[in-house]
Order: sequence, then C-alpha cells, then structure tokens
Amino acid sequence: MGHPSTRKDAAKRLSLLLFILGALSITSCAHGGAKTIVYEAPEKPFKVLAVFPAKIRYDKTSMVEDVHRTDDLLDALWKHSTWLTITPTQFRVIDEREKAALHGTDLVRTLRQLKFKPQDTAYLRLTLSTREKVGSARIRGKTGVKIGKEVDIKIVAILELYTLDGTLVAESEAITTHDPFGEYPDYDQKPAARDAITNALKGLVEECHDCFEEAFRAKHPTTTSPAIIMHSNTINNESFIDELKKVDPLERDFRLLLAMQYFQPQLTLPQSKILSKSSAGFCLGAAAKEPFTPFDCVTHINSKAINSVHELSQARPDLQELKLRAITPQGKKRTIILPIE
Repeated sequence: MGHPSTRKDAAKRLSLLLFILGALSITSCAHGGAKTIVYEAPEKPFKVLAVFPAKIRYDKTSMVEDVHRTDDLLDALWKHSTWLTITPTQFRVIDEREKAALHGTDLVRTLRQLKFKPQDTAYLRLTLSTREKVGSARIRGKTGVKIGKEVDIKIVAILELYTLDGTLVAESEAITTHDPFGEYPDYDQKPAARDAITNALKGLVEECHDCFEEAFRAKHPTTTSPAIIMHSNTINNESFIDELKKVDPLERDFRLLLAMQYFQPQLTLPQSKILSKSSAGFCLGAAAKEPFTPFDCVTHINSKAINSVHELSQARPDLQELKLRAITPQGKKRTIILPIE
C-alpha cells in the first residue's frame, strides 16, 4: 500500500489534470468546436502576422483548392481579427519544412520594406486534412436484406502560430462534417473546409486576443478579387498560370471561370478574362456605398498595385485619405478617394 502523502499527491495531480481537460473542453464549446491552446504568449504584442499558403493533405484535382483555402483564412482574419497581416503573395516560402521562417522564407525582405522587425512578427500555418470512417448495416426490405453503407468524413483545420525563430506560440484545431453525397457548386466542392478554417481562426483570436496590436480596418464590406488566382502560389510554389499552360486551350476558359467564381459566383466569362489581366486587390459587393459602386475591384493604393484588402492596413493610414484605383465590371478604370475616419 502506498504512503498516504503519495496517494494525496496523486489525487491532486489527477484533479489538476481533470480541471485542465475540463477547461479545454469549455474552450472548445465556446468557439464553435475549436480547441485552442496558447503555449507561450509573447511578452509584448506582435505588430504583424505573416500567413503561409495553406497545406492540403486531402485529395484535390487542382492547386486552385490551395488558393481558395488560403483565401478563406485571409478573409477570416480580415473579418474576425484586427491583426496586421502579410499575405502569401508578398513573400516566398523556400522550405516549408523549416519551422524557423527566418531561414525558410524571404520574409525578412518584406519586413524591411514595411519597416517591421523580425522580433515584432509571428507567422501562421494552416493544414487541412480529412478523417474518414466507413460503416455498414443490414437493411431488411420487401425484396430482402440489403447492405447499406455509411460514410462519415470530417475536415480538420489546424492553425499553428509561430515566432519567426520557430517557437510555437499557439495552436487551434476545428473539425467540421463534410457530406460526400451533398450537392455543391462546381467551384466549391468542400464548403465545410471554409467553416473549419473560420472556426479555428475564431478560437485562436479569442484565446490569443492580446498577442497582437490592433490594426486599421475599413468599414466597407469587401471580398477577395477573383484576379488573386493569377497571382498566387501554393506552399510548393505551384501557380495557376503554369497549370493552365498544361491543359487544352478549349478547357482553359472553363477552368479560369470556375476558379474565379469561387470569389464571385455571378461572374461571367468575359468579366473573368478582364480580371485575369489586372492586379488582384479586393472587390466590393452589391451593397457597396459611396465612394464605391457595386462590384468595383480595387487594384491600387496610392499608385501601388496590391493583391489583398490586408494591404489597406499596411498603407499606414495616418493621413486623411487614401487614393485608390479601381476597375468596374465593364472593365473601365476609375479613381476613388477613400476618407480615413
């Protein structure tokens, strides 16, 4: 029989473990199913976040899926955080296996251009995978016994927040159910992946809300420009332009339209061709208000070509206004003056 003090210590350790597990469970419920852990909060808030391209571990037919899921994360960051974000189009991943981004990317060059220091920066990795279970059951009907099959597919999104020297700061995981027999639009066959990404990001922002300084956010509702598909690379540096070169010319227009309709389902083929030749940037929706008009796509800020709405935050809006250049759905260009409140 063990010593009484030893038994008491073991009981205390067990109680502490159950408390921690309970706390994690509460956190999971609070964030739409996300499990989030902060391992090492920064001594002072980071000023900027760099986002790696998404890493996808489930079967896909095109690298377009990588671009779409990366955009899901960037969109969630714009809507659910105030973190100043550097997008994957602004730097290059040289070795994605290297956890120290100081060595595995050319991010230092971008930070120098934006006047940030490596110690003020964290970076975010997104990994998507699936978990599948197949079950069967005997179903008795009028014609006899049949074997029914049930397929349960979960999409798992994992976000990992690191310092540039490779220290893991926080991690967030969210799981959603994907119905393999559901009817989905051709341009998005796994919408559950977007939900998993959003839930994981919300959990991370909630638990690590003091990890970053607040950045500027425009009040106008925006979407990613479909043109981003022509400017993005995957984690393995694959591009959609290179992919299009490998397909039959008659199929290229269809692939281009399908890839762009993910961002604007109402997009037509002529509009997709116009946007494919422009800078990326961001677009406004049908409810756009002055100084914008519906479906404007902003391509430049202060005469500089941009690839994301996050570059509005990087524009250092300490002035009274920003000068934007936009392209209309008809392909016409116009200048917009955006007041800074």
